[in-house]
Amino acid sequence: MTKIHKLWEVTKQTALDISSSGQAWQKFLSSAAYTSKYIFAEQVSIYAYKPEAKACASMEFWNKVFHRWVNKGAKGIPLPDFSENNSKINYVFDISDTHETRYTNREVDIWRYSDNYEEALKEILDVQETEFNIDLVDNIKRHIGALVEDLNDELVIDTGEINLKKAKILKFTKNSTIYMMFERMGLEPSEYFSDSDFSDITDFNNLNVLSSIGTLASKIVTNFIEDIKER
Repeated sequence: MTKIHKLWEVTKQTALDISSSGQAWQKFLSSAAYTSKYIFAEQVSIYAYKPEAKACASMEFWNKVFHRWVNKGAKGIPLPDFSENNSKINYVFDISDTHETRYTNREVDIWRYSDNYEEALKEILDVQETEFNIDLVDNIKRHIGALVEDLNDELVIDTGEINLKKAKILKFTKNSTIYMMFERMGLEPSEYFSDSDFSDITDFNNLNVLSSIGTLASKIVTNFIEDIKER
């Protein structure tokens, strides 16, 4: 078996594994929250090979942009290269596989919510001081829910009972996106979600449907974080 075929087999099997239960999907979301700039198949591959990864980049990027060297003996995370007819593998390394050098002159920004972003978040959520402090979690849920509704045409709805499936997929996508955002904000997702909130995952046995859910959730989380940082 060639390396690219082995990678695809691992990625497909991992996709099946993470869609086997609500608990398995939540574990994937905790990883995907930090890899949202990657497409879904790449996120699945990163989860398969290094689920604890927090900031991934190519060796060239670590060297040239951050002047960090990859640790001796570190193994790269293989990602399929979709620009080469699936015949090529790219490798990325997590920040934990790199180290600073005497040339390192900038920090790696693994974004985490802090009080410094409070005013920006209030503006995005369009809430007053009292509402913000009392209902922060509910306001984030409401805001992300609205974003998913606005972009719901990007979701793939499988054949069958279309209306029922669409309602389920929308709810599932909202929960998944909120879960990822809570992870990045330091709000412990398990305090707000249970396995039952993601039990519908077993109904979505089409990888195209699953991919569209993961892609939209990552897009919203990435844009939400960038919006907070830029204000």
